[in-house]
Amino acid sequence: MGASKESEIPMKWQHSFKHIDSSAALQEYAETSFEKCSRFLLKESSWHVYYSKGKHADRCVEVTVQNGTGYFKASAHCDDFYVAVDQCAEKLSKQFQKKKERVKSHKAA
Repeated sequence: MGASKESEIPMKWQHSFKHIDSSAALQEYAETSFEKCSRFLLKESSWHVYYSKGKHADRCVEVTVQNGTGYFKASAHCDDFYVAVDQCAEKLSKQFQKKKERVKSHKAA
């Protein structure tokens, strides 16, 4: 009966891998990490997570989020994909929070 707030806002996912094999564990980790930071989103959103591997063991994660309130983008480079996902989640969380505060202060004025 008591549905959580996260399950009320639909999220569409698309994962792309370049120069690496697809990993279900990495996809699941990314989705749970980004769902935690999406609590600031007010509407349904579409997520594209792009994983790539550079020449010198450099791992890159780029995330784009599109919803009714705006377009958000974050990227992180690191030696480990999981750390890069965490860094992207932190960057997106700041962007979502800033956007939500702008909308909230605009409505209050």
